[in-house]
Amino acid sequence: TQASISVSKQALELIQKGMRFSEEGKHNSAELEFEKAATLSPNSPEVHAIWATALRIAKKYKSADHHFDLADKLAPNDDEILFNWGMSKLMGGDVDGAIRLIEKSLSINPNNPIAYNYLGKALGKKKDYDTEITSYKKALKLEPNFGQVHFNIAVALSLKKKFDDAAEHFKRAIQLDPQFNKPFVQRFLTQYDAYKNVQDNNTLTDPKSVTQTTKIEPLNSKKNKSEGSDHYMEGSGKVKKEITRVRGTLKI
Repeated sequence: TQASISVSKQALELIQKGMRFSEEGKHNSAELEFEKAATLSPNSPEVHAIWATALRIAKKYKSADHHFDLADKLAPNDDEILFNWGMSKLMGGDVDGAIRLIEKSLSINPNNPIAYNYLGKALGKKKDYDTEITSYKKALKLEPNFGQVHFNIAVALSLKKKFDDAAEHFKRAIQLDPQFNKPFVQRFLTQYDAYKNVQDNNTLTDPKSVTQTTKIEPLNSKKNKSEGSDHYMEGSGKVKKEITRVRGTLKI
């Protein structure tokens, strides 16, 4: 649902300035700019949604909640506001709140692969791996070349010991983006390939000999945990710029 949003030209300039400060880590300065923008356009959901995003970047999740709530009241059922609020909830540790908001967002716009990815992450935190995998599959149906989702579903599948499918998705993630070729993934794929080679060279009448000869380490084992290879790991260890889309028509 697209909201019609009215923001004055001056308020828009203040929002842009506030986001620049936020991205530079100057969060107090950003707050001042957003306060000025909200004074000029107090009924703009855009102002409060972007302010909330800046607070999320600053990891001030309770304050972000306040402004996302205001944005939602001003533009009810805007799927982008709900989705971004859900992301903020997830990052702040409110997993149930995140699931509720992202599911509501998807009920309005079921064509958002990024939302399905974050929903999967939230479900994974509750160890609901089957539903998590289903969510990732929906994301891939919408965007087959979504490398992060291939990576996430591979880890979830490995936890379910569906190693064939996990290996396929790890390999696809690496094809799409080399950043996913992490040490624990390399080790998993090496173990998997060794297992498959032994399996191919053994008779099917003696399946135990295959598992005794080679072993695939679970990705949540102590050996792998030190590398950050639990299934909540996202992408590379580098800090990435937060991108938040809040839909609407700015009337200047």
